[in-house]
Amino acid sequence: MRSRLGELAGLEQGEFFCWSPSWLRTFKRVRVLPKWTFDALRTPVIGEGVPALEPMKVRLTGDELEALRSAAAGGPGRRSASASAGPKGLEALEEERRRRQSAESGWRQAQQETARLRRELEQQGQALLGLQAALESLLKC
Repeated sequence: MRSRLGELAGLEQGEFFCWSPSWLRTFKRVRVLPKWTFDALRTPVIGEGVPALEPMKVRLTGDELEALRSAAAGGPGRRSASASAGPKGLEALEEERRRRQSAESGWRQAQQETARLRRELEQQGQALLGLQAALESLLKC
């Protein structure tokens, strides 16, 4: 093994030393072929463009296509509230959004009021401490 340590600096890209003393009982130089699929970990080369992606070809059966059309039109096969039928469904979603915004606004106002009251209480506490100190100094005289 020590005799092969000098070869470390001469390893090519995609080569490594495999050492498995107990399981495979081997120590050898191994060459790995480059990935033939997209290699997201590969360092890009200057001037190299982004590989073009081919559009996917999807084949749907008649039933699948009909279910997809029905869902897009807001029919019985729909999957979400956003695809609900007509303007009434959209109005309900808009009303829900308004209610949530109103609740968030009320919560923010309550937080601000609480912070204002805490500051006021802190100021009054400081004023009371000042009065207490003044009273104690008067009583000592």
